[in-house]
Order: sequence, then structure tokens, then C-alpha cells
Amino acid sequence: MTLTELWRTPGIKTLLLCALASALCTLGLFIYSLDRQDNRVVGTVVSVSEDSILIEDPRGQRLTLLITPNTKTRALGPLIDLAPGTLVMASGARTSTSTIEAFGIRRVEERNEERRP
Repeated sequence: MTLTELWRTPGIKTLLLCALASALCTLGLFIYSLDRQDNRVVGTVVSVSEDSILIEDPRGQRLTLLITPNTKTRALGPLIDLAPGTLVMASGARTSTSTIEAFGIRRVEERNEERRP
């Protein structure tokens, strides 16, 4: 079968258009996900201000968590109660190498359970 014969096959144009549309949708979703990466970080509170929390991650890098009206902190309690040394986990959009606009922040309870043999 030649390409000309294949092109004249009933339904081939529709099939190719559907495949192209599917590929474009997949590419669009991939690009959107790259633009809005969800970053999760865990760190120890260094300081707290009215609109941000400075944390230090396990590698020693300091990160600023920006708190917006959309940031969910219900499980965290009042921010003023966060003492330096409190372990927190946050997720959000990275706005720079050391800043994350937080979608959500919560305390992490450390577990020191003994393993049973």
C-alpha cells in the first residue's frame, strides 16, 4: 500500500487528527505542570513573622515560606505559637531558590518508636 492509497483510506484523516489533538493536549498538560511545580519541604523553624516562616531543611539550606491568604494552616494553630525548633512540612510553588509560596503548612510530629524484632 502506498502513502497515497493510505491517505485515501476512509477514516484515516480523522484518526490522524485525533492523534494530533491528543498529543497537543498531553504536551499542554506537561508544560502546565512544569510551570506550577508543587514543592514539598520539611524543615525546622528558625523564625516566624507575620507573613513568612524561615525554616532550615535537613541539608542546612534556609528557605522562606511565604504565607498568603490562600495558605492553609488550620492544623498548625496560630503562627505566633510556632517556636524555633518546631518541625514543619510545607508544599507550594517555588518563587526562587530559597523562597516558596506556601499552599499548606503543618507541624510534623517526630516519632521515636522502638522497632520490634
